[in-house]
Amino acid sequence: ALSLMKTEVKSGCVIYTYMSRPMRFLAVAALLASAAAFDSELGFELDEDGCVKEFKEGIDYFSAPRRAMFVKDDVGVPSKTTGFAKLFEIEYRLTFKILRNKQTGDVFVLHHCGTPAVDPNTLPEDAANATTFSVPVKRVGTDTTVTLAFLEELGLFHKLVIADTSYATSPCLQKLERCGDTTHKASWWGDNETERIAHYDGVDEMSDLFFTSFAIANFTEEVRFSATGDPSLLGRAEWVKFVGAFFNKEPEANRVFRDIERSLVETQTVSYNAQLAAYPSGGAPVIAFMTYTDCSGNPSWCPTIGGVVVTKYYQINRPEYKLEAILKAGCRPLSLSALDSNFHPVWGGPNRIIAVPDVKSLHEALTGVDVLVDETYEPDNTAYTMDTFLSNYEISHGDQDAFPFLRNDKVLRLDATLGKTIYGGTDWYEAGVIRPDVFVAELASYTYDLPDTFPAEMFMRNLATGHLPRVLTWEDAEPRCVCNAPGADP
Repeated sequence: ALSLMKTEVKSGCVIYTYMSRPMRFLAVAALLASAAAFDSELGFELDEDGCVKEFKEGIDYFSAPRRAMFVKDDVGVPSKTTGFAKLFEIEYRLTFKILRNKQTGDVFVLHHCGTPAVDPNTLPEDAANATTFSVPVKRVGTDTTVTLAFLEELGLFHKLVIADTSYATSPCLQKLERCGDTTHKASWWGDNETERIAHYDGVDEMSDLFFTSFAIANFTEEVRFSATGDPSLLGRAEWVKFVGAFFNKEPEANRVFRDIERSLVETQTVSYNAQLAAYPSGGAPVIAFMTYTDCSGNPSWCPTIGGVVVTKYYQINRPEYKLEAILKAGCRPLSLSALDSNFHPVWGGPNRIIAVPDVKSLHEALTGVDVLVDETYEPDNTAYTMDTFLSNYEISHGDQDAFPFLRNDKVLRLDATLGKTIYGGTDWYEAGVIRPDVFVAELASYTYDLPDTFPAEMFMRNLATGHLPRVLTWEDAEPRCVCNAPGADP
C-alpha cells in the first residue's frame, strides 16, 4: 500500500510522490519518539506500558496536549465535539475519558492505567453501564479491513494480535501473519447467534480490544467502528482520533489527521487551477461512479422496481463523500436531471444509489459522462479488463464514440492495488477511508492528466489504457516491519 507525500514545489505547483505505507511507519516512529519525550514534560512519568508510575491527586493526566484536537490544527482548546466527524465524540476527565459512538449509541470509559479506578458516581448517566478499558490498550484485534489502515497509520501493528486478513493488502500485515505475530480470524456472516458466539470464542482472551462493524459476540471487549458511516471525506478520516484514544495516541492521531487535511486542501487547490485552465469560461468534466450487478444467482439480493424483481441492473453511486470528492477534484457529478423515468432510488434516497434495468436509458445518461469509475464487483480483479467492462455495460466497439469517457480513455476502477491474501482484497477498501487526499488526487490526476503532479494507481487504475492491478505480498514489506512477537516494531 502507498501513501501520498509532498516532495517539492516546481513552478508554483505542488509535486507529490508516493511512499510505501511501511515507510510511513518511519514518520510515525519519529512521532512516537517525540511523544515519549513529550510525556516527560507533563509533570508525571509513565512506565514502559504507558501507565502512570506514581499517581498524584489533582493532576490532569489528560491535559490539553494529550487530547484529541477537533480544530483545524493541533493548537487550540480541545472539545468533546468533533470537527469533521459527526458520529463520535470524546469527553476528557482527569484520569479517564468517555468515548461515544453516536451512530450506534455505544459509550466507553477509557481509564488511564496507573490511576485509581473510576468512581461510578462521577460518570454521566449514559456512561453508568459503559464498558471500561484500561488505556493504553496492550493487545488489539479487529475483523474489519478498514480498521487495519487506521492502526497502521498510527504505527500500532505491534499491538495487533488478531485480525481478519482475508481482504488485507498491507505487506506488513501479511508478513506478521506469516510469522505468527498476528493470528488470522475470519469475520462471521450469518444470523445464527449461537454459531456467531461460538465462532468468536476465545477472541476476548487473545485481545483487550476488538474493533468490529457490528455487535457480533457476547464479550465486552468489542468496539463498533463506524468511520464509513460518517458522511464527509475528512469526517471519515478523523476516526483516526477515535482509534488513537484507546492507546493514548491522540497527539499522533492529531498530526496524522492534520497532514491528511493539509494534503487534501493542497490537492483541491491544484485541481481548482487545473479546472480553470481547462474550462476558462466555466464548466467542469462530469464523473460518475457506476456498478453493474447480476444477482440472478441469488434473487433475494435483487431489488424490486415497479413490483418486479430485477436480476440485472446498473447503479449510479452517489454517497456524500464521493460527491464531495468529485467537487474537490475540480469536477462535477452526473446531474439527476440527466436521468429519465427508468431510474429509481434503491436505498438511501436519490443522493445515494439509483438503479436502472434499462440499458437504453443507461446509455443515454452516459453520453454526458467524461470519466466513469466502474465499481462492479469482480472476485478476481486481475481478470477484469476493458472487454469485461464493455460486455457488462453492453457497449459495442462501434458505439464507443458516443461516450466521452471512451473517446478520452477514462474508464477507471478502484482496484489498482491488491493484496496476495485469501480473497485478494483491494487497498481501496482498506485505506480509502483514512486517505481521502489520495483518493481526490487520483481523481484529479486521471481527469486532468496530471501524472507528474499526482502520481496515480494507489487506489485507481485506468482500464481504457490497459493498466493492470499490482499485487502486494509480504515480501513488499519495508525492512522495519519485523517479526518480534507479539507484533512488529514500527
